Amino acid sequence: MPNKSITWGVWIALIFLWAAWGYNFLVIKLTLPYIGPFQFALIRTWLSFVALALWLSYLGRLHFPRTNTGLIALLGLLQTGGFTGFTYLALVSGGTGKIALLSFTNPLWASLFAFYLLKERPHLLHWLAVSLAFIGILLFVQWTAGGTSFISSLYALGAGVSLGASSVVIKKLQQRGETDLIHITTWQLLIGSLPLLAGALLFNEIPTVVNKVLVFGIVYNIISTAAGWPLWAYILKQMPAGVANMNTLIIPIIGLSAGWFHLNESFNEREILGMTLIFLALVLIWGKSFLTKKTPILRSD
Repeated sequence: MPNKSITWGVWIALIFLWAAWGYNFLVIKLTLPYIGPFQFALIRTWLSFVALALWLSYLGRLHFPRTNTGLIALLGLLQTGGFTGFTYLALVSGGTGKIALLSFTNPLWASLFAFYLLKERPHLLHWLAVSLAFIGILLFVQWTAGGTSFISSLYALGAGVSLGASSVVIKKLQQRGETDLIHITTWQLLIGSLPLLAGALLFNEIPTVVNKVLVFGIVYNIISTAAGWPLWAYILKQMPAGVANMNTLIIPIIGLSAGWFHLNESFNEREILGMTLIFLALVLIWGKSFLTKKTPILRSD
């Protein structure tokens, strides 16, 4: 059992992530009219890498990882290249609330990756949750709508899959003795920036317009990235990964609320039903972990 100081530390980290990442969907949405998605993601990632690298240099711990390099590279491709890149692409044309929810379906995908990669035996409740989630996604995404809305939903789902898989990789790294969270985050940011760089070079993006909105968006994203990813790794270290992933459910709720309050986003009856089924599926995944005191991702011992 964690002691009280660790418990409070986890809660403080969670509250920061809920607020910073939940509201960031709105910040990105408002910033993207002034810069291309790959350029924005690349600037955020590189400046966050520089900030963390300078801090590691000050501490005398800046060195390229000599062990578990492959896993760190995989983490970068999933967590930075996949989650960040897909999220920014989705927000170009997708609604803030919808993208927030689909991007944070990560507990569902993390469970599925655990079944396959970690050879964990799925429970009947897991299959029920997976079935409800897929029905909910089909309703929420509205596949028959076509156009940019459909594409943005696919990007958001890609972000959720990437984040779910990355949580399994983080737990593997921690099991192999990688306990320096800032060190892991720093190098995964650099490696994960490579697909973002490729996107910025290959695709014609809108001209960048420097204004207060852009500057605020970049600064906000640097803070949420440089502080957020080490805190996420810390949370995964202190909690079972399934429970940690489940706690991210607060983030899309904040994203949905921000889109509704600031951008007057609304949902039709079909989308509300799909949203409800997705939330119910995620709660079932969490409930199974809580009742059995096991995680559908990886045990914390």
